[in-house]
Amino acid sequence: QSPLSVRLAPAELVALDLADARRADEWARLVGPAAHAAPPPASTTLYNCGGGSSAMAVDPEGKMRICVLSQRDGADVRAGSVEEAWRALGEVRARPVTRATKCTTCRLRQICSTCAATSDLEHGDAETPVDYFCEVAHLRALAVGVEPPAHGDCAFCAGGEEHPRLLRAL
Repeated sequence: QSPLSVRLAPAELVALDLADARRADEWARLVGPAAHAAPPPASTTLYNCGGGSSAMAVDPEGKMRICVLSQRDGADVRAGSVEEAWRALGEVRARPVTRATKCTTCRLRQICSTCAATSDLEHGDAETPVDYFCEVAHLRALAVGVEPPAHGDCAFCAGGEEHPRLLRAL
């Protein structure tokens, strides 16, 4: 957990985003329509990135993993073949979601950096939301003029206990 102490505060990160006009425009383009559309369909699998489908990482010990962040579920390339390891990653990628969280119906997914690997690193559980990324996503949306629609038990949404602090941070 010690690396968490040196990451930028969410407001500092969003200030860097806003300092780049093209980046701020892209956040607005991504979140604007999504915030007013129907909630996205809930994902049925833990991994929704390119990990295990178009990308992977091999660590120094020869373990092929779904991504460079993932510390679990590797296949030893040295003990078998690349093809066998890739097939094992497909099984990891197909793992189902086991519970609904505030991320399940969030419309800010396109501007949020959370994923199963970051959740696992921070919480030891691939399904527990990472509040840091949630706060950053909400700040990004608010900074480009979009009030994120409520999506479950989220402290950063309007009416949530952290929402007034986000507005002050802007």
